[in-house]
Amino acid sequence: MARCQGIAEALELNEFESAVMSSVLKKYLQKRIEMQILQLTPEQMREGMEKITKSQDEELKAGLPIEKYDAFVAMQKKGLQKTKKEKKREKKRKKKKTED
Repeated sequence: MARCQGIAEALELNEFESAVMSSVLKKYLQKRIEMQILQLTPEQMREGMEKITKSQDEELKAGLPIEKYDAFVAMQKKGLQKTKKEKKREKKRKKKKTED
């Protein structure tokens, strides 16, 4: 999953953390797909998706260091592309400082 790899790079996850995140995200993506197949009422769908999201967050929180989990939550709010751009800028600033 290319998206998982992008997330792992943006959050600077090690191999274990990356594997944890990938397996959790795939598991809950599958559950979301199954919910859509059931064609539930909008209310049932909303409740089901909320439960899935809550379970996913709990698993990620348990499987990742808290700072990486917090970074993932922040990335979800901002978006992957913006997070990657910010990381690039940060690296450029650090590189510039070391050159001066």
